This record gives sequence, structure tokens and C-alpha cells, in this order.
Amino acid sequence: MTRATLPHPKKISLNGTELTYIESGRGSLLVFVHGTLGDYRTWRAQFEEFSRDYHMVAYSRRFHFPAHWSESDGEYSVERHSDDLAALIRHFSDDASHLVCASWGGNVALNLALTQPNLVRSMVLAEPPTLPLLEKDPQKKNLLDHFTINSLAPARDALIRNEWEIGIQCFIDGVMGRGTYERLPSGVKKYFLQNATELKGELLSKNYIPDFSEETLSKINAPTLLLKGDRSPEFFHAIAEILHRSLSSSRLLTVPMASHGIHADNPSVHNKLVADFLREVDPDHSPPFRPHD
Repeated sequence: MTRATLPHPKKISLNGTELTYIESGRGSLLVFVHGTLGDYRTWRAQFEEFSRDYHMVAYSRRFHFPAHWSESDGEYSVERHSDDLAALIRHFSDDASHLVCASWGGNVALNLALTQPNLVRSMVLAEPPTLPLLEKDPQKKNLLDHFTINSLAPARDALIRNEWEIGIQCFIDGVMGRGTYERLPSGVKKYFLQNATELKGELLSKNYIPDFSEETLSKINAPTLLLKGDRSPEFFHAIAEILHRSLSSSRLLTVPMASHGIHADNPSVHNKLVADFLREVDPDHSPPFRPHD
């Protein structure tokens, strides 16, 4: 298997929906949870490496390719996705799972760690857009306002008109930097377009961003690695720092030469940091994990 090759996807019915996934390897369960406009193919640069040492599962969340969202599907909520992830973990293991998450997938993991902590062995969270943390911080709220006015609102308006590419461009430029979408290869743009309906579902749903507070998040005990890209928009850095402050068992590291798509922008560094962390949180590994090193 080369970096560019993924195994044939499988399907499973869980929690009232059908999920598409790929899996390989043996050992402790390691589930990869993608973000907005992503699916199981998000983890192309991670699959071969991590399936050597773990039972790696990468799945497409509800409404993501090859599935889609329509208005009859109802709310795109973190609770639904968290329940799906819980069912997936229980299907593959009688034990807790390590979770590696990109962007919005991190919100899913945080919710699971709060509601069903027995299923979460550890978490890697790469820039989860836990936006309410900014709204509740008077010194950071301007970052949220700028992102909402210049990215989320115009993206939502375009998607309501079914102007798919305009909506995606507004969103991508907001999370990865102005002009990013125009520079993307055509294959990546096609990949995003295949997930356009789920973005519409997110932005039209009232509660797609969980209303987490620092006090609530402080209840999470799972060892957590927080990653931020050195080229990411400032609001992601601010969220990561608040999460680090809130999660007592967390460590925050910066990935060089990476924007919001950390796992794809600099996969070698991303993968090394994740692999080192996973070895450290393994109960048989010594020395033990020291979160705030």
C-alpha cells in the first residue's frame, strides 16, 4: 500500500444511519475523525503509517461523502455525530479508543469525552473550531466576529442559493487564509464539492457548534494532544490556547509550515507528533505522559 492508495471502503449500519469506512492493522483501536468538507479519504497521508501499529479505522461521518445532507435530514448536530462515533467504537472494540481528529471532528471527540468518557482513551485535536470559547472571552470575541462576518455568513448565504463553489470558497478562505481556494488543485476542489451538501447542513443548523464552556471542558480527563498550524488564522490559535487552559491533561504543540489542514499540509511532522503521543499514552509505555510539558 502506497501513501496514495487506500483500501476498498466498507459500509456499516449504526445508530440509524449507514457509515462508510476503511480499516487496516491490528492492535489498539485508533479512530480518525475528519472535519468539515472531509470524509474517510481525508487521512490518505496517515493510513499506511498508523495501520502498522494500530487497528486503524477512518470513517465518513453522517452526511459526508459518499452520503449527503438534505433538509429532510434535520439538524447537523455534534450530539448526532458523537452518538455515531460511540456506536462505531463499540462495534470495533470492547475497550476505549484513541481518537485522532481534524477540525470539526475535534468537537465530536470533545462531546464524546464529556458524555461517554469510558470510550475515549486519548485524543489528538487539530484546531477544533470550538467557537463559543471565543464568544465567552471578551478579549477574543473580535476574532469570532471577523470570521463570522467574512466567512461563515457569506458561505451560508451562497449555499442557501445553492451556489456551491462560492460557498465553499468563502468557507475555505476563512479557515485557511484568503486566496487559498483559488490555489487549490482541481482534484482537491472536486473533493470539497463532493461534500458541499454537508457544509450547507452545518451552516443551516442552529446547534452545529457545541456550546462548550471552559468549566465544562475542565471535566475531561482523557490525555489530549492539541495541535495548531503556524500559518493558521489567529482565531484557531486562540481556541487552542483556551482548550489547553481548560483541559488539565493536555499538551499544545505547533506544527510548522501548516495552516488549518495540518494533517495534509505537513503530514510528516503531524504523523510524528501523533505517533510519539500515542506511544506515550500507552499504559505500557515509560515514562508516563506529562500533559503540560
